[in-house]
Amino acid sequence: QLLRHRLKIYSNSQGGSMDIKAQHKELKKEVNKLEEQRNNDRSFSLWQKIKEMKKLKLQAKDKLNAK
Repeated sequence: QLLRHRLKIYSNSQGGSMDIKAQHKELKKEVNKLEEQRNNDRSFSLWQKIKEMKKLKLQAKDKLNAK
């Protein structure tokens, strides 16, 4: 659910570089939080969530650097 919500926010984003920078920062926090959880929970589903969030974070960073 949370991941779908994040995907929706990311895909619907319209705005300047500050919005993209804020999104990247938010995604970075989310990835760090998930990686902390990963230390205790080694499930495949958590690994998938981390992988998808990292992809989103990288897309936001690429978008930020493109401007």
